[in-house]
Amino acid sequence: MATKSPTPRDIRALMQVFGRFQSARLWSEIPSDAPVALRFEGDDEPWFAVVMGSAGIEFGVHMIQGLPGLRALRARESDDDIEEIRAEVEQGTRIGFSIERWSNLPPGQRRRLQRGGVNPRREASVPFVAAAERGRSGAPDARALRRLVLATAVLLDAHERSLIPWHERPDPDTCAVLEIAGPWRSPCIAVSWHDFGVPRRTRDPHGIGWKPPPPPPETARWRTAESAVTRRTMRRLDERELLDDDALLAYFGTTDMAAIAEFLGARPDAHPALYHWLIENVRRPRRAPTVLESLLDDDLTDDERAVVEARRRATPVFARVATTDPETGWITAVDILTGEPLRFHDWGVSQSTAQDQVIIVTPVRVADVILPLLAGPLLARGQADEAFAFLEQQGLVPTPEGIAKKPHLLGRLWLWLEELRRAPPPRVHNTDGEPMEFHELVLRAADPGAVIAALERRDDIDYDEHEGHWSWFRENDPEGRHAMLGSCIHLGRIQVIGDEILVSVNSAGRARRVRAWLEDIPGVGFEKMEVSSLDAVRKSLGDRPLDDRPSDEERNFEPPPEVLEQLARHLRAQYRNWMGERIPALGGKTPRQAVRSKKGRAQVLRLIHTLPSPMDGIDMEPIRQELLRELGLE
Repeated sequence: MATKSPTPRDIRALMQVFGRFQSARLWSEIPSDAPVALRFEGDDEPWFAVVMGSAGIEFGVHMIQGLPGLRALRARESDDDIEEIRAEVEQGTRIGFSIERWSNLPPGQRRRLQRGGVNPRREASVPFVAAAERGRSGAPDARALRRLVLATAVLLDAHERSLIPWHERPDPDTCAVLEIAGPWRSPCIAVSWHDFGVPRRTRDPHGIGWKPPPPPPETARWRTAESAVTRRTMRRLDERELLDDDALLAYFGTTDMAAIAEFLGARPDAHPALYHWLIENVRRPRRAPTVLESLLDDDLTDDERAVVEARRRATPVFARVATTDPETGWITAVDILTGEPLRFHDWGVSQSTAQDQVIIVTPVRVADVILPLLAGPLLARGQADEAFAFLEQQGLVPTPEGIAKKPHLLGRLWLWLEELRRAPPPRVHNTDGEPMEFHELVLRAADPGAVIAALERRDDIDYDEHEGHWSWFRENDPEGRHAMLGSCIHLGRIQVIGDEILVSVNSAGRARRVRAWLEDIPGVGFEKMEVSSLDAVRKSLGDRPLDDRPSDEERNFEPPPEVLEQLARHLRAQYRNWMGERIPALGGKTPRQAVRSKKGRAQVLRLIHTLPSPMDGIDMEPIRQELLRELGLE
């Protein structure tokens, strides 16, 4: 391979086409067992590309040069000549990318993307690029990466412009051929069909051709229509050139175009929300129809027209995820501004969200189906109220009508979250208000029996027979500065093993206090103490060997029904008290006081609809409904 490394500009081009690939969801349109032949000007042999993802396992684009590539793409694991085909491909040229989490990338891949300004969150999706030539694999050089970017862009253009008439395919053995000529930034594309003499082989019924269960028929019907509408809007969006500095300023709220470009390169998951806003809201000139409205003059099918009208009526919502099932693709959620329930089918959302997170989506209601379109970033548990406080500073009225009037302000949340992510982590304190530092103390006892007797006499010590240690606690003060749920607050753990006393606490103040009263017991002397910061403990937990981490059984432990019932009763009592407590998010008012004003009612409604469940198995809905009734918010 050539040794010239990709430039930062090459990396940005990769991230741009990667974002388009994710937005277009090509894997749902082009089957992975339908290779497309690409003939580049100046190449002796064609490349054969497949779009991965229709099986629901791996998503991306894979390219192999030459007929051995086509044979490999059409082979089965059970074929007699599979090893021969593999050996032939190993000596050829291959390149491709798959969608991967940033945290899963090897360090070398991360460094290469960072040269282009890519530095996303751990959970963000990025391209994992791999290349190989004549038996050697490694990072692609500049020429190979540009070829991959061009090929992906051509596949996207061909799809968006409906250049490949799949319904006119002569027979399953033929390939669509895309002849590519001209400058790589604006190539000319010619389309034809050709039989390369490599017959298509039937996929194994339970092998790589496996697909996830299909969506319900009605959902599939309307998603097909929505995909057709999206293809039309993307073509028209390119023609109108609406994505200019004015649009970016309105959406992101900054004139720093370099920062916006860097962000969009690093966060392709933001592209769909930006494109949806452009398509549905931007008018150039001012009284012109939007891209979406302009489709009404097209020759649409009845279903496509119904989707366009439904999208015109739809308004973005902030919805708390109530349940999500990645096995079936179903999600239930609740609009936190109105309390309206939502239920829809979407594989992507079901795989990427968790209970009590808040999704910002535009629910497109057509017939009895909801099609969710991304309208903003995913918010973590407890983050929605901060987000609304920020949006109010930007000029948004936090009501459905306010969001409908200024939907562009939702785009400001992307950079706001990015600033939060890059900000120094806040100092973490325990319930005594002391900086969190983990202290492990070792004391020695001349008479362990006397120590145990002294512990049993204390009112703030209780023995946990199940765990085999003593718990040091204090009574909870509901009016205190650091009040918590529950009647008692755990302060530390004490074990007596032989003549050793082992103590674990999470602050220097608690370490001093526990040491003082333990040393007052006759015959007890201090031996040593180890201190670990919160960051060090987090790192040590992440570095623990797999066999030292909690087992699946431990992680999936479900408390007995009677324990869950008792906790639910306690939570109900706690939240009834909450209605009379002063809440900082309500300006120091209690919920009962806040609901006397229109703004306060909206704030309290949001707080109640985003109350998180403290643990699996606790249904917060009855508690929420009780609070809503009590405060007159039903």
